Amino acid sequence: MTMLLFAIARILFVVLIPMCNISPMNRRTEDLIPSDVVYGILVALLPMSETYLSTLYFSEAPSQVPERDKELVGNSLVLTFSTGQLCGALSSLIVLSQDS
Repeated sequence: MTMLLFAIARILFVVLIPMCNISPMNRRTEDLIPSDVVYGILVALLPMSETYLSTLYFSEAPSQVPERDKELVGNSLVLTFSTGQLCGALSSLIVLSQDS
């Protein structure tokens, strides 16, 4: 349950990062967090929290299933994690290509 709450709390990054002073000359809205330090901290905490959660998932999931299913669970974790990383990378390419 703690991991689920922590994962849901990561949504705050999606809300807070665009509120920072990223490119003040090209903004159409007012920046609510004018500090570049806060932006740097948020950008650093985002991948750290992802790594922490991934480590927890990979270490805890096999212990939650019977012995005969541990290999299947491990393989499923790797597949879903890799697929998620691939989708994230591809979606960033789509977003970047629309900006140019």
